[in-house]
Amino acid sequence: WTMTTTWQCALPSNRRSRTEATYGWNAESALIDYVNSNCSTNPARHNSAALSASEDDRLNSVRELEGALKAIAAFSALWRASRRGTENIDQEYRDILTGGSNLTDLPPLARSPNKDAVPGARAPAVSLEGLKAELRARLAHSNHGRITDKDRFIADASALPAYTNGVTIARFLLLAAYHDAIEDDDFPGLIKKGRSAVSPCLTYEGFRDTRLLSMEHIAPRDGSNGWRQEIYANRENVHRIGNLVLVQKEANSSFSSRPWSEKRALYFALSAPSHSEAAKRLAASGIDFGGRAQEIAQQSAHMSHLAAIGSNKVAEWDIEIITRRSARLLELAWDQIYAWLL
Repeated sequence: WTMTTTWQCALPSNRRSRTEATYGWNAESALIDYVNSNCSTNPARHNSAALSASEDDRLNSVRELEGALKAIAAFSALWRASRRGTENIDQEYRDILTGGSNLTDLPPLARSPNKDAVPGARAPAVSLEGLKAELRARLAHSNHGRITDKDRFIADASALPAYTNGVTIARFLLLAAYHDAIEDDDFPGLIKKGRSAVSPCLTYEGFRDTRLLSMEHIAPRDGSNGWRQEIYANRENVHRIGNLVLVQKEANSSFSSRPWSEKRALYFALSAPSHSEAAKRLAASGIDFGGRAQEIAQQSAHMSHLAAIGSNKVAEWDIEIITRRSARLLELAWDQIYAWLL
């Protein structure tokens, strides 16, 4: 394991390509990019094991490497999403490296014992299951993460301004929430877990999907055009995760500060399964989008998270729907990524 001091880590690009070329391994989830930008440690020990493994052990070593990436990504995302700033997450990883204050029986993960290690100190070792157990313990401990369970995470994270707290982390959480999600017919504006592979988002390909690249504020950052002023009583409300949505980069400029009725129609059109259906939805809205209607229709892509908020059942966009949507998105995200720590 190799530590950096800038809360960034990466599976080095040269090693990554060598791993892919040698083993045919391509990260099946959005880990490399996320870990590159948002984590405090580099799973180099697992990487080295994968590169040096025998033919018989190679697949297992690569799976261990992927498991380490997932565990680190989950810990870092949940930690960062539930507080303002990093709150010394670097020190958590340093402690894991040295093993000096571990909460479990995990041995040090550094490549060699610290030069100041006391005689008889445990030798460094690599253990994926041990790493996961230590990260879970640190996440829940009252002197560390203080995230005792899903309800605590939702309570802490839902009121925070996810956008200003970290755009990459907010996007990662949205991808996790959107993963295999469908529109929740019982709760207008919300999504729920669907069947496997119905809408894969938290994948290597999904992380690069142009439909999901741009972060859009549903209620705009300014309070013009008739938006509910209760949203702006606290300026952080517009940056909460429940007021954010991922859209096509090209489509983002179409939204701007339009009133809710127009944005809702645009979301509904962009969620259409075909360009012709998108054009019909725009026409049926009764709103004149001028010469941009055809351009908008050509950007449509079938996405359940846009269909949910574009539903006519969502008559108003207010603080209540932002609060409910924040809780639901965080619940779905937790369920998706906390499993990486198990």
